[in-house]
Amino acid sequence: MDENLNKPAFSAARKELIAALASYFVSYIYAAFGFNFTGAWPLIFAAGYIALVEYLCAGRPRAWESWVWLGCMVSSVCACVFAPCDVWGDFLTFVFAHIFAVWWTMSRAGVLLGGESGHFLPYDALNGFILLPFGNFFLRIRTWWFFVSRPRREGKKLNTTALLGSILAVLLAVVLLVSALNLLSSADDGFGTLVETVTDFFGNNVNFVHFWINSLLSLPVGAFIFGLISGGTRLSAERLTERRGQVESALGALRIVPAAVWNVCLAAFIAVYAVFFVLQGGYMFGAFTRTLPVDFTVAEYARQGFFELCRVMALNFVLLWLVTRMSKPPVSERKVSLALCVTLLAESILFAVIALSKLALYIDCFGFTPLRLQSTWLALVLLGCILTSAFLPRPLEWLLGNRLMRWLSGLTFNFYIWHQFLAVQYVRNWFPNTLHSDPGLQWAFTVLCYASTLLLAAALTAVTDGFARWGKSFCSKRTRKQSAL
Repeated sequence: MDENLNKPAFSAARKELIAALASYFVSYIYAAFGFNFTGAWPLIFAAGYIALVEYLCAGRPRAWESWVWLGCMVSSVCACVFAPCDVWGDFLTFVFAHIFAVWWTMSRAGVLLGGESGHFLPYDALNGFILLPFGNFFLRIRTWWFFVSRPRREGKKLNTTALLGSILAVLLAVVLLVSALNLLSSADDGFGTLVETVTDFFGNNVNFVHFWINSLLSLPVGAFIFGLISGGTRLSAERLTERRGQVESALGALRIVPAAVWNVCLAAFIAVYAVFFVLQGGYMFGAFTRTLPVDFTVAEYARQGFFELCRVMALNFVLLWLVTRMSKPPVSERKVSLALCVTLLAESILFAVIALSKLALYIDCFGFTPLRLQSTWLALVLLGCILTSAFLPRPLEWLLGNRLMRWLSGLTFNFYIWHQFLAVQYVRNWFPNTLHSDPGLQWAFTVLCYASTLLLAAALTAVTDGFARWGKSFCSKRTRKQSAL
């Protein structure tokens, strides 16, 4: 009760009102054309969204990594427009674009809990996708009402007569304008042709039923967007520090499971995997020696078990995360627990190597396809997730989290989303229809496709990294100037 009494009254800045108005237009573009990848509408929406974020975040310190996420978002949107993927459709790239947009917004607004992406990633994801947008879902309405109700707060009465008079004046002006257009059209054929062209355009291209439907759909979209951006800008540094302390306390409270219990669980998993390797060693390691089991074709051998192994790797990642977060005392303080985690890590790496060997055999026999490259990328991502588990020692964390590894991560992402676009263009314009039956042409196509994609990915990554380094330098200089003042 006291907290509610001491809570300051709601207020809004004028730029929030302007941003609230702009959000209606941005959200309408999304609702009407957001799923249309054939035109430039995704780029228009992205430009409007970026402008909206930058307008509301003007004057706030800019985190250097915000340039990285902005580059990833723009690259994903461009891939949706210019490089549609026929293997998994546009959905995955569409999802990437949304994830990067939210993450860039949080980084630009400075509301990442740790100041940058890191160990608080689960909470930041929860905050960016749920807490901020839905917790401030009605913030746009409250912002509008704050300015509409200003006369009442200032003790002024609403002049109903003036309001009704204004509405009638606007309606009368519209009627007079239509009459003027009709008269001018009759007086001049050229002007009449222009008016007729405009009215025909709207009559043929604007479906007012769809317009109202899209307008209604844009309302929750706009509420989400404005809640995310404006809600983020309203979070003070003191509030972020308080939330960080709450999250750290919650994480500390998770350490309720004795280390001995986790050791038994880890030992069980390790034993099961060891038995699996012993019993299925000849079958699973056949790809290394190109020895296939009896009655198995290369395709059957490669496909069987690949995604199951990937799921096992994902399961191991979840297990390692739970152990490192819930073990009491922490894993790093128990040699036995640490040894068991490292052993499970080694077995997970072995699963990844087996999965990649099966896929390599498949590619060696039947050549590259975008889907096989996608599967390779999936296995490598899962392997990277496991390798970056929280229990790893500091030197290994540095080895996997340095600038070079970040650059390689950006390189692989850009390579992944652009390779098929170039491959399709080469097949359509340069290579004959005999490509699928000519091994020599296949190798030439593969080398050309992946070499050019690598160069394009390197260029895009270099641009993004350059902006990130410039942003970091700019932020450092600005901080020093403010400190000097």
